[in-house]
Amino acid sequence: MPEPISASTANGVALALALASTAPWLDPIILLGAFAGALLFGLTSEEKIAGRVILLFLTSFICGLLAADFTVQMLAKLLPAGIEINKGVGAIVAAALA
Repeated sequence: MPEPISASTANGVALALALASTAPWLDPIILLGAFAGALLFGLTSEEKIAGRVILLFLTSFICGLLAADFTVQMLAKLLPAGIEINKGVGAIVAAALA
């Protein structure tokens, strides 16, 4: 059975994430959290068409980047006061729920 993703594609994605994390306006924790949430969202979608899955992944990734702070604030209101929530967790939740 062929692999669903090639090693060169995985290396390219890892390189793109590494290069994007060096951008001064992007927090690497939010970047990785949005990526993880978008992967979760894309892998659990019931779409079978590759183009739609990629579009869903990209949309979810962007939502995770943009809504991480807002999601942290909403989670802080829902959880007890003693719990501190990381922005990466907010990005994962925002991307997964997009």
